Amino acid sequence: MPPETSFKLLSKDLLCTLCLKIIGNYKKEYNEHGNTFIEKLKKTCNEYPNKLEAKRCLNGFTLETLEFLKNKDEHEVCKSVKLCKAGEKPLPPEEYIEGSGENIEAIPDNPLARKYEGTFI
Repeated sequence: MPPETSFKLLSKDLLCTLCLKIIGNYKKEYNEHGNTFIEKLKKTCNEYPNKLEAKRCLNGFTLETLEFLKNKDEHEVCKSVKLCKAGEKPLPPEEYIEGSGENIEAIPDNPLARKYEGTFI
């Protein structure tokens, strides 16, 4: 089973919604591209500036973890890492961004962020 994840950057209300979306898209990409998708994900581990974090990232690609992600539904995966509670539903799109409306600002460019060339998000 994957390790528990701790987040303090985002609203707790958003964590389940984001997890469900990300895991759902990962599953879709895996179903369409199989091991090619997994190999692309593994390559992103090499881009961690900290070698210990890069190694932890690569070590996360165990057969057990991959089978867990492949065979469990999105909610089970997100619940296992405590990002969703039992029966929690994703937020409707209009609630993703609190106070969305006229005052929306673009996300600033981050030179350390690398755009994934697939379609999982």
